[in-house]
Amino acid sequence: MSIYNFSNFKSELKDHLASLKSEIKVLVYKEFKNYIFKNKLKSQHDFSKSFLTKAFCELATYCYLQNFNAKLFNSKNYSLIKDYLKNSEEQFKTQEFKNVVIVSAAKLSKEDVELNNFIKTLTDDLKVNVWVRNLDWYNNEHFLREVKLDKKVSEYQEELIKMLKTYDKELFDLISENKFKGTRLNFKEDWHLFLEKNVSYSLEKFIFTPIKYDEDNYDKKMNKLSQLVKNDTIFLFVNNVDVEEKYKTTLLNDLSFFSEIIKFDSPIFTIDNNDFFSLLNPLALKNFNSFKELSNFLLNKPKVNSNDEVSLEDSKSSDTLNWYWNKILDDENNQKEFKEIIGEPEKDLEKTVTFNDHSNLDELLKEHNSHELSKDFEDILLEITQENNLLTKEFSKKASKEFLNFINLFDREINDVEIISTEYNKDKYLYFKEAINEKNIGEVMDFLSNKIDDLTEILQSKKMTKQDAMNYYTLYIKIKSCLNEIEFLRLK
Repeated sequence: MSIYNFSNFKSELKDHLASLKSEIKVLVYKEFKNYIFKNKLKSQHDFSKSFLTKAFCELATYCYLQNFNAKLFNSKNYSLIKDYLKNSEEQFKTQEFKNVVIVSAAKLSKEDVELNNFIKTLTDDLKVNVWVRNLDWYNNEHFLREVKLDKKVSEYQEELIKMLKTYDKELFDLISENKFKGTRLNFKEDWHLFLEKNVSYSLEKFIFTPIKYDEDNYDKKMNKLSQLVKNDTIFLFVNNVDVEEKYKTTLLNDLSFFSEIIKFDSPIFTIDNNDFFSLLNPLALKNFNSFKELSNFLLNKPKVNSNDEVSLEDSKSSDTLNWYWNKILDDENNQKEFKEIIGEPEKDLEKTVTFNDHSNLDELLKEHNSHELSKDFEDILLEITQENNLLTKEFSKKASKEFLNFINLFDREINDVEIISTEYNKDKYLYFKEAINEKNIGEVMDFLSNKIDDLTEILQSKKMTKQDAMNYYTLYIKIKSCLNEIEFLRLK
């Protein structure tokens, strides 16, 4: 996955959570069907198999990933991953590696000809050391240790009821194949009774029932892997298992698991033909379909100097504005690069945005604060104040607060925004830019107050047309310059 596709990854996570939620509902309704057969129709069929255990495992995974989405995978960790990708790619291109660690989802066969040829290429042709570690990452060990007890029983119950409190007749008819169509049972009442008595009790029992596993063996595997992490090592994750239970994939969605690799900027490559959600997607520099494909890639690794600029793939991706959008609006750590970009003449609207009218305000502000102004200059400031309709400090404080709220909203949400179109009307953009830049502080305040609900809705929808993005960014710059003006006029 590209370094700049944060919004795509968040979208994949959202889809994954939706898939988990649907699966949980299906499993519980399957159990409800058995409940009706057994308790209402007195069927003698064997219903010893329960669908609830798997449903509860997926529920715990759902809550774990929700927490991951809300608290862990934020812009700060996104920046961490971006820095890691940049540094690991540079290390791969400029450094001679001595070690390759193959990490497999299941035990690799010693009889695998392609694997043996790959190892031979590494040892004989590339002269590197090779370690093979069967991590058995699709196991329940990480789930039992880190996920199952991540929340209280009451929190799990609350989340489950939120999913299931409304009786879904269409889903139940589908699962039951309309077998109960001729009965006079009130399934809606039965459903709520089933949730209250059976599901809640079973969930509590599931959480508090201890399940033993070999903790020492789990710790030993993790320690053996972490000992191999060095800055002259490449990691290859081989996903050689098809898995259906999503709760078994939680290890690969634990950022702490990858922390050592990230800390040493060790490059990660993958061999993975499965379509499943995991942190390997954004962390891997490149994915391959086979050992042979990866072998050819490593053999043809270009010899370059550390000063040469080399990219594994076009980092701008096919959407130039999406690349630029993320690049210049990343965070305050990139302000130097940001100022270099916007300080250039406006040759290409996709790559430059200028606001020359206010570019020197910071310097003026420092000078303004360093000494007392003459009477003539104070009079000039008074005229500017009146022109901007900032007649009271109360108004300026209100404007500053609204401007800061918008800027904070923009900075908080913008990394998640996906540009959904690549075309825009340049004339309309220039018209908007001219119109907004002609407004004084009071007029900008009125504009923002009238439009804030619409602007917030667009930002939080996580999708934006290129036309909106151009206008949005112009407004953002104008509002920041208005804040500078307020500070300059000593009206805060």
